Amino acid sequence: NENNKFWKPKYLKALNGEKLTFEFCNKNDKLSKHYEIKLNPIKIKGTVVGLSAIGRDITERKEVEENLFNLLELAPMAFFQGDVNGNFIKVNNKAVDLTGYSSKELLTMNIKDLFYEVYLKEKPLSYEKLKTGEIIKNERKLKNKIHVEMLSKAMSDGTYQCFMTDITERKLAIDKIK
Repeated sequence: NENNKFWKPKYLKALNGEKLTFEFCNKNDKLSKHYEIKLNPIKIKGTVVGLSAIGRDITERKEVEENLFNLLELAPMAFFQGDVNGNFIKVNNKAVDLTGYSSKELLTMNIKDLFYEVYLKEKPLSYEKLKTGEIIKNERKLKNKIHVEMLSKAMSDGTYQCFMTDITERKLAIDKIK
């Protein structure tokens, strides 16, 4: 059955000595409950003799996250959330509009993929500055020729978030004046 397909591989990994933390959604009629599950092997003299399992209800947190992301979908700026290596883990519809990539494509990409290598060499991404808690404001040119203003910040969970705004018209107007 479906439950067995989900749980069995996790128990087998834990029984082989691996510590696991994962989320599980228990859908029951109209009610969905979300749990964070931790499976830890219990070892005696290096041999796994059992498991400890701890679950906590994270339904409320998941609902808050969903509401916040719904707000980000309505944001007037492109939103990108990346992991510690800059790989996208969340993007909004404005990010899709700005880059020309689908949401599915963006979620397989790294922030570096949006820029030509030559621009990154001139102005590298500043992960070290971000780690200090500083909000970094930059202007860059995407591969699709759109000029953007970026506001980036490191988050307490180790991820990074970036809001981008199209400033192409402003850049062109400034260039005309020069």
